[in-house]
Amino acid sequence: MYRRSFPLCTVSGSKGPVPLLHGVPPPFGIPEKCSRCSHQFEGSCLRAGDKTYRELDYGPCPVKGATAPVEPLQQPPGGDLKVPQKCRDCEHLRFDSIYEFRCAWQRRLWGGPLRGLDWLGFDLPQKLTAPRTVISFDLIEVIRTEGPTAGSLFLRRQNPSCPMAEAKLVCDEIDAALRASPAELVATTSEDL
Repeated sequence: MYRRSFPLCTVSGSKGPVPLLHGVPPPFGIPEKCSRCSHQFEGSCLRAGDKTYRELDYGPCPVKGATAPVEPLQQPPGGDLKVPQKCRDCEHLRFDSIYEFRCAWQRRLWGGPLRGLDWLGFDLPQKLTAPRTVISFDLIEVIRTEGPTAGSLFLRRQNPSCPMAEAKLVCDEIDAALRASPAELVATTSEDL
């Protein structure tokens, strides 16, 4: 599930809802910035360039808490899914047989298959000099559990074209962000409708 959230979107613009007009019965809203983006495809995003559908950028949710992946309280049959720790007990967590776990916060605003889960409340470094370098959630987990040095080696194994000096800088930045407690960041979006 979290793999569909990374890499983070770097496109700026309004995150207010607009209707998705591509053959999906209403109500189904997407962020306005996504409606004009060339990466948006049928309510998903192809920003990673690898033909994998990613979550649209609905922005962070206002719930404070840790975003480490944990088992949900109720695992679907045959599932081995994870949710952000802060979502485990959240009243807005819903399971969808197609989209897996989703967030029902602002459900009247977005409709459709609901918004993706908020895995992180901070921005990861996205502007890397090595082409097509990917910052994955697996990398974040390595940095969180084994430290930035192990993260640098992991990043280089995933992205051989990324210089080691750059991998170290990126992993140090992610490590600093993890230690700065992303749980303290709160969205300034509208209230739940």
